Amino acid sequence: MMYTEFVVKPTSVDAAAANLNGGSGGTPIAFGGCGADGAGHILGGAPFTGIVAGDWFTWDTGGMKRRGRVVSNDGMVGMFQQLTVVPTDGGGAILSPGVPGVNVIFRGAWADPSTVAGLTTASVNAAGNPPRLNVLASDGAGNQIVYPFALTVVNSGTAAIPITVEGYRTAYGDLRGAMTAPLLRLNSGISTAALLQVNGSHIVLRNLCVSTTQSGTHGIELNGVNNCQVVNCTVATGNLGIHLYGGSCHLVDTCLVTACNQGIYVHGSTTAVILNSRMASLNSGAIGVNVFNASMPLVKACLVNNFNGDGIVWYGPFGLTVLDCTFHTLANNAINAGAMTDLSSLAVEGCIFTAITGSVLYSTAGGNLYPARYAHNIEYANGGRFSANVLDNSEDIAAGNPFVSGGEVLSAAAKQHAILLADGYTSTYPDLGAVQAQAAAPGGLLVKNAMTGGMT
Repeated sequence: MMYTEFVVKPTSVDAAAANLNGGSGGTPIAFGGCGADGAGHILGGAPFTGIVAGDWFTWDTGGMKRRGRVVSNDGMVGMFQQLTVVPTDGGGAILSPGVPGVNVIFRGAWADPSTVAGLTTASVNAAGNPPRLNVLASDGAGNQIVYPFALTVVNSGTAAIPITVEGYRTAYGDLRGAMTAPLLRLNSGISTAALLQVNGSHIVLRNLCVSTTQSGTHGIELNGVNNCQVVNCTVATGNLGIHLYGGSCHLVDTCLVTACNQGIYVHGSTTAVILNSRMASLNSGAIGVNVFNASMPLVKACLVNNFNGDGIVWYGPFGLTVLDCTFHTLANNAINAGAMTDLSSLAVEGCIFTAITGSVLYSTAGGNLYPARYAHNIEYANGGRFSANVLDNSEDIAAGNPFVSGGEVLSAAAKQHAILLADGYTSTYPDLGAVQAQAAAPGGLLVKNAMTGGMT
């Protein structure tokens, strides 16, 4: 995708901040000694070569960067080169009439992300390419840059013109797939709801880090909006890592959430998708993924591990699908359905559950609680498969879970594709002979001591 590029880099890294910024291309242009005539014109003695209608630029007024746009390059008008411009930041006249000497940087950069958080669908170049705010991640020595403030994205994009905020190192987009990114950080004593709050729809956040020592502050919050993406971000905060509050159709992809009370909180959001992400080393008693009053979320290909708490807590009411995830070393339950009395819209498939102190699937509600689907999962060295109130759906469970440890009696159908685990030296799992007897049907695979196997 082609973008209309805007840039953030701090003056401590580049005092001139002369980088491409939503213009027609070419070398950034800085002018000293410019003035204004009070009629929306910037005047200069040197030619404004290469600047065309639609270019964006910044200028410095009393040390504060401001944003505007070229309407036309008027060429020489009398003794001066003239541009017709319009401010776009709501700050009034661009320059005071008759006051020369102001330095103007066309296609320049801003010192902090909050200055340009108000990008809109109108922040496009002549080709109409969607706007992207590129935030510099590291200085010339490779040190991560810390931006010590919160950022709020105010406006909405559209499906055709989304608004992107993305970290970069040397070239735009070069941090995709990496976990080194520009860092938004607030320390104790600075009060804010979230370090990075999105109040607009069709927003993409990519390659960003957020961190705080303030216990009540969230990391990234999508606040009642729709169709937003959080991609390749790292979050370490005291409260909620990523908060999907209301709205619909959000994507969290390839993110790392750590040191939080809750990793990802799907709070009243509809059809949220959480992919390829890791919730690890959270605070004591934490929740990896909390699904509360949310409809039809999907958690797929995620790793939830190494903390004292529950992997997923599901408060319903409508649907939860957990696919191809790994739950490892959790000091509570892997999936905790609380007191829900209806698990008929829960599907768990293709997951690995290991070293779970509690149950793989837990509920305190009484009655016959059958999940919609529980199939093709690997379970090893856990406190238990299900809590007492969750019942096996024998047809689906026995025939659909070929990965078995613990001496379960398999149906004839299950034996056709069973993978049977035996360690041979503990009393927890069946001895080799008992497992070998189970793998009597053609197609069964026996794994002994995690190293050798035998086909029957």
